[in-house]
Parts: sequence; C-alpha cells; structure tokens
Amino acid sequence: MRAAGPPATEREVGGALLLSALALVLLLASTWILVAIALQDAPVPLVSAGRSVFVVMGLGVLASLASRRGRTGGEQGHAASSADAVPAVPTAPAVPAMPARTTVLLALTGVTGYTIASTAAIALAGPDMPALILTLGPAVVMAMEAASGPARAHRREVVATLAAVVATALYVAARPGGEGGGGHPFAGAVCALAAMLLISWYGVAFSRANRGFNGSMARRILPIHAIGVVPLMLWAAAAMLGGDRLTLRALLVLVVLGIVVYVPVYLLQHRIIVRAGATFNALLGLVVPILVGVVSTLLGMTAPPGPLQWCAGLIALAAMGVVVISRTRGGSRSRRREDGAVESAETGGTGEGRSVDPCS
Repeated sequence: MRAAGPPATEREVGGALLLSALALVLLLASTWILVAIALQDAPVPLVSAGRSVFVVMGLGVLASLASRRGRTGGEQGHAASSADAVPAVPTAPAVPAMPARTTVLLALTGVTGYTIASTAAIALAGPDMPALILTLGPAVVMAMEAASGPARAHRREVVATLAAVVATALYVAARPGGEGGGGHPFAGAVCALAAMLLISWYGVAFSRANRGFNGSMARRILPIHAIGVVPLMLWAAAAMLGGDRLTLRALLVLVVLGIVVYVPVYLLQHRIIVRAGATFNALLGLVVPILVGVVSTLLGMTAPPGPLQWCAGLIALAAMGVVVISRTRGGSRSRRREDGAVESAETGGTGEGRSVDPCS
C-alpha cells in the first residue's frame, strides 16, 4: 500500500488552483475552434451528442483506473490522472456519494438542459445575444451561493466580480462585425436565459453536494454525464432519422474534442468548483470570449477590437485578477473555514458528516 504523502501547504494549494485556472481557460478557448470545425461537417444534434458520448467514454476510463487504485490505496489517495488529482488537504473529511435525486437533477440541468438551451439560443438568435446573456452567470452564481448557505464572499471579491461581469458584457456588446441573428431574438433570449440559470444552479448545487470532496473527480462526475447524455443521444437519433449524417473528419474532431479537451475541462471545472467555489469557476468563463477575440485577431480571422473593447477587456481581466489573487492566496484557508461553518450548521454541531442534498 502506498504511503500517504505530506499535506499540501497553503502555497501549494493556491499554486495548483492558479495553474488549474490557467489550463481551464486555455482549454475552454480551444473548444470554440474545434466545435466550429465539427459544425462544418455535421449538424448541431450530432455534434452535441457525439462530443458528450466521447466525454463519457473518457471519464469511464479514468474512473476505472481510479477504482483499481482505490482497491489498493484508497480513493482519497492519488488519482488516476494529473487533471483528476488534487493536493492533499489536512483534515479533509470523507464525502459520501451524492443522493440519486441530486445526480439526476445535475445531469438534466448541467448536461442535457444547458446543452439544448444554449444550442437553441444560438440557432434562434445568433451567437451575440446568448453570449451577452451568459456573461451574467457569475453574478447570478454569486447570488445563489450567498442565498444557499452561511458562506459569504469578501466585499472586494463581490465588487470585482460585478465589475468583471459588466466589463465583459460591454466587450461582447461592442464586438465589431457580429454575426446576424437567427430571426427569433425573443425566443433566443429566453433560451439563453434558461441556459444561464441552469448552468448557474448546477455549479452551486454541485459545490454544495461535494463540499470537501478530495477523491477521484472522474468517478464523481461520470454518473452525471452518463445520465445527461441519454436525452442528447435520442436527439441525435431523431436527427439521423431525418437524414443528418456525420462525416469522418467531424467524427475525428469529436473524438479529440470529447476525450482530449472536454474530459480535462470537466475535471478541472469541477475540482475548481469544489476548491474555490462556483462563482470563481463561473468568473473564469468570462476570460474565454476575450482570449478568443485576441487570438482570432492575431490569426486574421476577425477584425481587431476597437478602443472600447480593449478598455472593457482590460478592466474585466484586472477585475478577474483581483478575485484570482484573493482565492489563490487566502482562498483555500477561508474555504476550509466556510466548509467548517456549513458542516457545523448542517450537522447541528455534532461533527458527523452526511451527504448534502442541495435540492432539499
């Protein structure tokens, strides 16, 4: 049996969180390009379902490897991959399995519901309006987190988050040469709002149900994605009955997109949600449109941002930096204090751990 390593220091935990955040932003930005390539040779239902199927396959492999390690060294030991691993935290409590109802609701909201709603929003109204509405996510998540328990964000983090949301929304709204809408702006806005609310609730609910979890994240989220992919497969099957087909190039892109990109994206996202909170994870998503805009300009794919966009982008990045520095320097310590306060409230001060159902 492998001997347990020494607990990670605050600096190591903060450094790991920062590296995870940087890797997540880069991976999320790459998904925009790969999805665009896949959509050139396949319709939306096949791309959405195909990508999700390969995600489940990749998570299944990692979960199997983690199970083998768990039989010899315990699940709370080393994980099956570097993306699935996390520095050990002193006195980390054992977290029981999520209730079945929570797993199903997370699958239907964060996987099925968000995928269908966001896809429909783009199809109905084009990409610009949904992107603008989705930038409100961090503010909504922050409000949901504040309302769901005793934990409260620092005032500077609240102000910085709101500033980042406003600046990113301004960046998206000022984007030159935006693509035309799909002809149904109101319906598209409703779908985008639904997508934003679904993924916001998902992040908060997952954070609450897995507070303090330190084991294999692949095993933790595999049931969520396995359940969530079923409706997407039915959607894809209906599209194929209608005559839609998948080219070989699109299939290869989906393999890369699902296994190479989205598997580490989901592992990093969920680890960050548990470690730093759902608001921090949602805030990282605001970097993606700014990063994609800069890269697209450098590659000659889009017109360069105007002065208003540059100012908005810099303000957004500076505001995000305030939150990132706050969470990586002192976030793990304050997070453990918040976890202890919430655990004490949920157990009535008995110290006995139990599974938290965020739906109750």
